[in-house]
Amino acid sequence: MFKRRLQIILLFFVLLVLFGAGGLANAQTSEVGQHANRLSNIERNLKQKQAEQVKLLREERTVKRDLEFLNDAIRKTEKRLKDLSDDIRNAEQNQSKASRNYKDASKNAQLWNQTILDDIWLFNKMSILGKYERNPVEYKIREAAIKSKKNKFDSEQNRADLSSSDISKWQKAKSDLMSLKDKESKLANERKSLIEEKNKLLKTTSNQRVKAEREIKELQQSAAQLQRVMQSLVQESKRKEQQRIKAEQQKVKAEQKKQTAINVPQPETTLRPRAEISKARSQADSKKRRVISPPVSGQVIQHFGKNQHDELNTFVISNGIKLKADNGAVVRSVEPGTVVYLGQFRSYGNVVIIDHNGFFAVYGQLSKIFVRDNQSVKRGDTVGQLGSGNNSVLYFEIRRDNVPDNPMLWFKR
Repeated sequence: MFKRRLQIILLFFVLLVLFGAGGLANAQTSEVGQHANRLSNIERNLKQKQAEQVKLLREERTVKRDLEFLNDAIRKTEKRLKDLSDDIRNAEQNQSKASRNYKDASKNAQLWNQTILDDIWLFNKMSILGKYERNPVEYKIREAAIKSKKNKFDSEQNRADLSSSDISKWQKAKSDLMSLKDKESKLANERKSLIEEKNKLLKTTSNQRVKAEREIKELQQSAAQLQRVMQSLVQESKRKEQQRIKAEQQKVKAEQKKQTAINVPQPETTLRPRAEISKARSQADSKKRRVISPPVSGQVIQHFGKNQHDELNTFVISNGIKLKADNGAVVRSVEPGTVVYLGQFRSYGNVVIIDHNGFFAVYGQLSKIFVRDNQSVKRGDTVGQLGSGNNSVLYFEIRRDNVPDNPMLWFKR
């Protein structure tokens, strides 16, 4: 009877050791797998951002070429405007000169016309009195003088007519040049407006490219940091597994010695492999989702899965959700569990990962952390606190069997 009881106790002890060790190994393996999956997501987002950066660089080069063409066109237009201004000024000068000539010729023509009229009146008077009959030489002189003055009148009148024609010609030239100048000025203003729009587009595109490059850098740094964390976890998991195997072997040897001392035969038992036990536990835990309350009250501003990035005009994949809460809101644990990781990630800020015995929860972008590594927490315990303004946003992610799951399907409705 005593031997039978001792066999049962020994069997229970061995199972307890194996189950406990298997659970620890499973948790460590799950944590490593979780980080590996996160690293894969970061690398995928990194590729998307790099493709986006190439697209923005092409757009930026196109806008710069357009600006170069427009600036060159503006320079040519401004040169044409300068030439037109010179031509208009020249037309104005010629018109002014023609106006002066017209006034001078018209004045002279009037003077000669009056002189001729006076000479004709005198000539007729002298002819009536018969003076030219007595002095035919004077008649010839008077006649020649009137003809000479008539020729000068005709010359001045012709000059006035030509000047009038020049005035009309230069006035029309000035009008045509002014019209052409107005068209060129309008075209220049349109191109300047287009240049202003292109500069705004270039600034926006450049800012988007800089932002994409900054996000690429942050993703690369996050990936590197996560890689280091995973490497550390793997090494720690190997170290603990070696310690567990060594401790298990020592305990089994001690029990064997104890049994030998009291002549108790070794019980023949068939134990399920730890991997099989872990798999069975995982399948049992993942059969259905638990109903949980959100870690913080707020509005969902980023949903699980594919999301539109408004500023960069592209889609990004999110493995969790983002909740906009009140300034300084307290973040609480959604279920009992154990803190398996806490630290800083560039893309997620201050992060706490809790193993909730069946699923892992990621609490990111925390302003303050109020838990310790390996600390056990209960449902509703304070995990951390959010900041204010744009920092009052919680990133929350759920992973079950190393696969991201939509937290909205877990929340109470």
